[in-house]
Amino acid sequence: MYSKKILILIFILVSSLFAEVKGPIEKAYNYKYKNLEGYKAMYVAVDFDDGSWVYGYSYNQINESEAEKAAKRYCKIEKKRHDVNGYCKLYAIGNRVLGF
Repeated sequence: MYSKKILILIFILVSSLFAEVKGPIEKAYNYKYKNLEGYKAMYVAVDFDDGSWVYGYSYNQINESEAEKAAKRYCKIEKKRHDVNGYCKLYAIGNRVLGF
């Protein structure tokens, strides 16, 4: 019984934190990434302990695979630079938003 209540509480806390970072990530997508040309990708890393997040993107690559590799590399660089504890996850490929 208690474990179910704890899981619900954890879900609520994570959901509220996710809502706090979702808006800024969408803004980064819309204002920096969306209108870029060529094969492109965007990765995002979110630290759910403190709500910090970073992203990396690439564009004008020779194919989708190269776009993903470059974006993930940039995301990892930003993670390290800003000390964000979270995994870089593919957020968008081309103009298809995959979300979290």
